[in-house]
Amino acid sequence: MTTKTTMTTKTTMTTKINLSNLTNSDYKALLENNKVLDKLIEYTTDPDTLFTNDWLDQLEGVSDYSLGGSDNYNYLTVNNSYQFLNSALSVQKDYCLLPDTLVEKIGQVLSDYEESEPSTQIEDKLDNVSDVVSDELVENAKSEMDYLISEPYLLEVMEEDDTLIDIYGEDAYYNRDNNKIYYIYAD
Repeated sequence: MTTKTTMTTKTTMTTKINLSNLTNSDYKALLENNKVLDKLIEYTTDPDTLFTNDWLDQLEGVSDYSLGGSDNYNYLTVNNSYQFLNSALSVQKDYCLLPDTLVEKIGQVLSDYEESEPSTQIEDKLDNVSDVVSDELVENAKSEMDYLISEPYLLEVMEEDDTLIDIYGEDAYYNRDNNKIYYIYAD
């Protein structure tokens, strides 16, 4: 008895797509790739480009802080309310981060402090307003970070800029079949 065995070889065609030729659906699919998503978030939240760092560096009277997205524990610790509130007013002139009512409150409490004799009551007022201002600034920083890691923003960055080329290089390509970007490694 003779048996004939037939082998079938399935070949798959891999489509290499240049990163500058991606479609909207390619960008959306790439957001499902955790490695690509992590690199995009790292790119959009680079400390050197964060708006928050521009004004944060100008604040005085701050002893410690941790600022990030809503998923993080965020705080701004003030150790000198007078210095902090004065610097917050300067920051406000350049960045307009605080509501007008709070800016007025800062001006009033600073004026009261400068025109009165030192007392626990005026120190408490300074500290209370300082707490409100620091909370407001923390909320601003969280909002910025949340926006920078949001899907709509990440899609916008990928579509309008050469972000993926900046991250992966000009020789990288996208494979739709497995939703990966190939460069030196595969993400």
